[in-house]
Amino acid sequence: MLRLSAVCLVSLWLVGCSMLPLPEPNPRLDTFVLHSEGLEGNLLADDPNREIVVYLPPSYLTQPKKQYPVVYLLHGYGLAPYVWTGVSVDIQSIADRLMRAGTVNEMIIVMPNANTVFGGTFYYNSATVGLWEDFIVKDLVQAVESRYRVKQGRLSRGIAGHSMGAHGAINIAMDYPDVFSSVYGLNSCCLGFGGGIGVDKEWYDTLLLDDDGNFGGASFKTKVHIALATALSANPDNSLFYADMPVRLVNNKVVKNHDVYQRWVDKLPLHKIAAKVANLKQLTAISFDSGHKDFPHIPKTSQLFSDELTKAGVEHQFELHEGGHFNQVKKRLESHVLPFFSTHLSP
Repeated sequence: MLRLSAVCLVSLWLVGCSMLPLPEPNPRLDTFVLHSEGLEGNLLADDPNREIVVYLPPSYLTQPKKQYPVVYLLHGYGLAPYVWTGVSVDIQSIADRLMRAGTVNEMIIVMPNANTVFGGTFYYNSATVGLWEDFIVKDLVQAVESRYRVKQGRLSRGIAGHSMGAHGAINIAMDYPDVFSSVYGLNSCCLGFGGGIGVDKEWYDTLLLDDDGNFGGASFKTKVHIALATALSANPDNSLFYADMPVRLVNNKVVKNHDVYQRWVDKLPLHKIAAKVANLKQLTAISFDSGHKDFPHIPKTSQLFSDELTKAGVEHQFELHEGGHFNQVKKRLESHVLPFFSTHLSP
């Protein structure tokens, strides 16, 4: 397989394919590199050494005996941790302002780098991309709790993310309520089939892509399809992306590839609610949102996810707001996400 350059998501947060702007020096914005055996040997040959960016709250350097709850904040497709700390979001300024004003409790915020050759992992365990769920739940939590003064235990751990990161946060919370007690998803991408992720013509271009060397010129939606496939339906024997697709072309029409489609159904958060009800009810708080002007599948599948949680008797909060995919992230981190964790994590 050809090694491909990292995907650049053209958005308000990026300028071309250049590196996201670094924040101004901040003694409470720490960075370390975490090696993971579970990421070794991934079929994309991505680096198993991962950069972790950590925000430390205002009193961290002056109160050496104080311990803090932790929020694990996962980035979206094609991005990196600096999407949170760069000028577009500047989470350290938001958090400092809220914490110094006493509006929210102090907390540590951990932001790992999960970008890959194909732009993202969706934070699943996969032979193709590596054991990313294990990386977050085991490697990263252990490293953070050995390196920083954190309050240990599930009631002091929350997980959140945007887009692909929201998908990962929700899925991980569903699987590990013994590790994380609360979860917030911003514009959760691809929670289930529907609105462009299902069996429809949106897959046509993806299925025509027959050379991984053409990945860089593919549409954004095709790139997301491929990233999802590497996470959900890895196949070491398939030299094309080391993954199988949940659909195929028959007489030039898109139809289900039934066995692979079922593998996706078994893993996607929307479709596994019934199997995870007991886990979901162990979480102390579940919240997620979507914008009316977002990619169509996001408000659609988010609403479906909320409806299914309601049917299953799982308490949660879902808000459909007026924004798009990116333009409300900074505002909602300040007005919703950090206050949510301040309320629900043990201070």
